[in-house]
Amino acid sequence: MAKLDWQTEEEAGWDDLPPPPPPRPRRPRRWPWLLIIVAAAALVAYLAATRVQQRVNAAAANVEADVRAGDGLLYSALQAGDEELLRGRLSGRDAAWTDTQLVLAQERLALGDAARLFGFLPRPGARTIFTVTLSPELDEALVAVDQRYVLTTTGQLTQNITLRQELIYRPGAAGWLLAPPADENAYWGTWYASSGRYLTVQYPGRDAAFAERLALDLDAQISVLCRRVECAPDYHVLLRLERNQASILRLSDPRFLLDGDNDISLPAPSLVGLPVDDAGYQALSRAYAALVTQATIVRLTEWECCARVAFYRAFLAWELRALGLQPWPLVAASYIRLLDLPLDAPQLEALWQVDDPAGITPTQQALAYALLEFLLGVPGESALPADLLASGSDIRGSASFWGWVNSISEYDRRSAGALAADWAAYVFAQARARQTAAAQAPRPGLPNQDVLALCRDDRWRLLRYDPAGGAWDNLYTFSYDQATGVALPDDSGLLLLDFEDDLSRMRTVLWRPSESLVVADAASDPLVFPDWQGAGDPAGQLVTVWQVSRSERGGGQTSLLDLASCTPAGCRLQAMPGYPTWSPGGAYLLALDYGRLTLSLGTREGGAWTTVADQAISPFWLDEQTYGFVQGVDRRQSNDLVLRRVGDQSARTLLSASDLQAALPPERQGNGLVIVQAVPLPDRPEAFLVLTAGRPFPAGGIFEITRPDPAVDWWASEITITWRSTSDDLSYAGGATVTPDGRWLDAYVLSGESRRQVFYNLAQDELVLRSVVNERSQFQSVDYSADGQWLVRLHAGYLELLHPGRDEIYREAVFYDYDECTAVVWTDRE
Repeated sequence: MAKLDWQTEEEAGWDDLPPPPPPRPRRPRRWPWLLIIVAAAALVAYLAATRVQQRVNAAAANVEADVRAGDGLLYSALQAGDEELLRGRLSGRDAAWTDTQLVLAQERLALGDAARLFGFLPRPGARTIFTVTLSPELDEALVAVDQRYVLTTTGQLTQNITLRQELIYRPGAAGWLLAPPADENAYWGTWYASSGRYLTVQYPGRDAAFAERLALDLDAQISVLCRRVECAPDYHVLLRLERNQASILRLSDPRFLLDGDNDISLPAPSLVGLPVDDAGYQALSRAYAALVTQATIVRLTEWECCARVAFYRAFLAWELRALGLQPWPLVAASYIRLLDLPLDAPQLEALWQVDDPAGITPTQQALAYALLEFLLGVPGESALPADLLASGSDIRGSASFWGWVNSISEYDRRSAGALAADWAAYVFAQARARQTAAAQAPRPGLPNQDVLALCRDDRWRLLRYDPAGGAWDNLYTFSYDQATGVALPDDSGLLLLDFEDDLSRMRTVLWRPSESLVVADAASDPLVFPDWQGAGDPAGQLVTVWQVSRSERGGGQTSLLDLASCTPAGCRLQAMPGYPTWSPGGAYLLALDYGRLTLSLGTREGGAWTTVADQAISPFWLDEQTYGFVQGVDRRQSNDLVLRRVGDQSARTLLSASDLQAALPPERQGNGLVIVQAVPLPDRPEAFLVLTAGRPFPAGGIFEITRPDPAVDWWASEITITWRSTSDDLSYAGGATVTPDGRWLDAYVLSGESRRQVFYNLAQDELVLRSVVNERSQFQSVDYSADGQWLVRLHAGYLELLHPGRDEIYREAVFYDYDECTAVVWTDRE
């Protein structure tokens, strides 16, 4: 057994052991620092990236805001019709594209307005940007715009539709500008085709989803037509949906789709606006179907454009309504416009001879619609019989208007008078019935005034019509057999004449809502008769009358009646040497003696009159000190427009008719001109209009006279003459005014053998309304409201309220059941 030498720990000789080797130095740990560095770098990178992204987002947001601002400026330029501003909002990289945009804008077909050609009316203020998509380089923006429209269904109901259109913008020196696609082929995509039994549709890939569905619907629509009229076995139509905006302009051509061509080109839906829902698809596809069906009918009837085109269009409209593709074009307002025209056989016979679609006004076209409706019955209840459809409703084969009329009715040339009478009564009845039943367009704000009318049933009465409530009230009942009246110049009432034909009994009555004062009667000397010569005293105190002295046989004298002086004993009268034309402030007035053609100057206080011109007509005021007149009345010779100043014996011949003729374009130089009237512009003191008649008659025109430097008055200024408009069938006849906003010229013209009132849109240089004047009323048959915003006109059987708005004229007919009415005015409410 081994012997072990055990020792305790205390006994062991530990101190004798060699010392342990020194520890090896440890390498420092680097990885925590690396982690810290990496984390810090990541944090810095993250923060930098975030800041960069924020800056990118901020830059993109700023760019998007700039794009939206550029779109707003473009839209504002379009709304204002400002070509110079619009040109500045268009890219100039493609001159042809830019020119097309300007033409589209001029025709009111730019951007979303192209949908007008499909029957969609843009709702004002209902245009919104849906999205703005920016390119990565922020050098291009695709802007999706939603436009809401109103259209009329075949049941004459209104429907709201939204179409979405994509616009391209690129940056330019003046901001973001509307631009064409950089690559047309890449933007629109490959061409495709879809074919059916009767129809092939070619379309760009961009519109494939819409076009494929449209092709099926159109083919089915043509099938319906071919079941009614036997189509040839190989009958086929090619429809191409064009990506070129020139296709919009072609569609606006009145002759388009009337030439019977098999190949039809229409704007692609992307140019008009793509529907955002199924209701929009149904509406837009129905509009395309109407256009394609119209072209198909033209071909099937073998009609050659454009004989008797107004009546052939009426026939087409009848068929499209029967097929459920378009509403019948006549609405309540259409019949009111028809009442502007002579509803007689010569008017219809003349329209039958017209073979130029561009030469037919909307109102003339409505004549054809109304006659077809009168002869055939309610449109849309049934389509035309197949034999009439096949022959173009006999329009193609009829040599004369009466031959066509007799082919579809019992009327013929021998019963022309009966046709005219029956048709005119029908139009009037339709106008009244539909005006009552139809929902009115939103009415502009009414003045704080009522309409007063002199009308007769069993007795003559002064009636009040409340435009807001539509109620009639009897205010005053006349005692005798005849009645006339004119408005007081302050619109507080009327000066009435109640009389017998032989004047054995008569009385002149100053009528206001609060009083009725007899100021003259059959025993008075002089006799006092109300007289109306347009604008009255600006101060509202003096009213024009005609006084006749009992001591004089026949004749009489124009006078001013002082309303403030009137008592039961009479009124103070101030004799005048002629009919007055007041200065703007009412301190001075010109008096024109229509018999001697002498012009005199005086003051409202009366006293001496100064003769300032002979052989003068049409006096006017440019300001409180400067007045003018037309001198020389022989239509065979040129005449002059002359200016004078109050207190100055000298005169300035500002221009002559030959000066105006020199301003005409070359093609108009052949006709001579005669100056008829000068018309001040309320919103532009540096300019006025001159209206002319033709020599030979009619060929009238409108010219604008401007002083280049408004700081120089008319007496010393040079002038610029600008031709605005001429018409081959109108001759201006005086009595013209301009509405307070300066946008509308309200004038009287001679057209053929009738006198008409016309409204000319000065902002658009467009004649908008041409209405026959009520010649039966020899008294005040028209009157403007105190604010100048509303006009009331008297017609046989109805009053008409007109509001010349920014671009259009609101019209409303108020039918009455009285035997006749002879005067109408606006007056203040109590």
